[in-house]
Amino acid sequence: MEKYYELYHVYEDDKLDDVVKLIGIFNTPKEAWEVVKSLRHKPGFRKYSQKCFWISRCYIDLAGWDEGFTIIIS
Repeated sequence: MEKYYELYHVYEDDKLDDVVKLIGIFNTPKEAWEVVKSLRHKPGFRKYSQKCFWISRCYIDLAGWDEGFTIIIS
């Protein structure tokens, strides 16, 4: 199964809402980490921990959420 890697920058804003930016899609995790290294000291990104960069492995032609989802209200 063919895979790829999505690179995101994710953090909570002052209202505790998640802010999610898709930075790019890459063939390997190494390529994604090279982009993290190039961005982590740039304006905006340097304000947040490197832990805010997320790399997600995904597969082509594979659907997610196949069992649905639930909303939890607290």
